[in-house]
Amino acid sequence: MRSLAMSLAAGIAALGSGCASTGDALMPGANYDRTAASLRSAAMSGDVRTLQREVTRLERRAGGGDRILYLQEQGRLLSLAGDLDGSIRLLQEASDHFEAERMRPELALSSVFFSASSLALNDLALPYRGFSQEKIMVHNLLATNYLRQGDLTRARIELNRADLEQNVALEQNQRLAARAEQQASQRGISMQQAEQSLANGLPSRGNTDIRNSFQNAFTFALSGLLFELTGSLDRAVIEYRRALEIQPGNRQVRTLESAALRRLNGQFDPDELSSARVVVLYDSGLVDTRAEFRIPFFLE
Repeated sequence: MRSLAMSLAAGIAALGSGCASTGDALMPGANYDRTAASLRSAAMSGDVRTLQREVTRLERRAGGGDRILYLQEQGRLLSLAGDLDGSIRLLQEASDHFEAERMRPELALSSVFFSASSLALNDLALPYRGFSQEKIMVHNLLATNYLRQGDLTRARIELNRADLEQNVALEQNQRLAARAEQQASQRGISMQQAEQSLANGLPSRGNTDIRNSFQNAFTFALSGLLFELTGSLDRAVIEYRRALEIQPGNRQVRTLESAALRRLNGQFDPDELSSARVVVLYDSGLVDTRAEFRIPFFLE
């Protein structure tokens, strides 16, 4: 068995030492940074042909273990290109893949193989399984697609699914945090000192509630708009306040919450009775790419 394992590792290492095209064939995610740069450029261009060309290029890479990743990318690009049906189909498939991954046994032959190959090469050999934050955004994107089609019922369903996913993610990470704190206590590590080191190493972003990392204020804000649209002002106020708990400085959501609360209490301005309100959802650019930083921990 030992010689077999060594032969396997040597074989994988030999394969990994080939050219870049061979690396792409074995690990499609290996050059994802280059792919992501092309996707960002296409998204910012807004050109339908460019977006569709990127979708076609991604389809050729979406047959392996990183399919969840490329389905999400394709779904978003098709939405930007105006192909809502195509976007919904791919994003729904991505959502189904997330659910299927959760049902898979943790120990499988494929997992053993990829773990061995990751030791010989790197973590890029592991299949991409995604994160809860991505699944939340998949449901948000599906909801906005359905809204653009005028299907309020399905949009509401997707936002409910996003809300459920947020609660699951928050509970899971709270359990992990509690376990980490327990282990730190057993090893004599001061969590207060560790948290202070982390705070000093990160740029200030206002509210540091743990939910900022695992919940999405946009889900709650969009839910509030849908409740307003259907006349459920009390529910709308609740959703806006949930969004503000995560992003208290968001002026747009604060305005929505204030207006909904006035309407709920029967406090209308004269101008509001004779005018209509238009709510515009828009993309304001791209988030920054991830950057490396170091945090020193001094343990006594």
